[in-house]
Amino acid sequence: RVGFGLVIESIMTQLRLDENPVHALCAGSVLGILQYLINFELLVGFFPWLAELQGGATALAHIVFGIVAAVLYWRLKRPVAEP
Repeated sequence: RVGFGLVIESIMTQLRLDENPVHALCAGSVLGILQYLINFELLVGFFPWLAELQGGATALAHIVFGIVAAVLYWRLKRPVAEP
């Protein structure tokens, strides 16, 4: 989860989605869905036991994690010092 949090931070910074909470919320939900798709559609071929965990509750947990990580990043980021 820490690695995915760093990925969220990197994507949000590069795309400037960390400028307001609405952008952070939307980016977090989209990235949470993306993580779910990677985990349970792509990796299930390599790890068949993951198929048991697929479902709405797991998808919702990924979306909530993405939202929380993105909004926390937006809230805790340090402002850029002006020269």
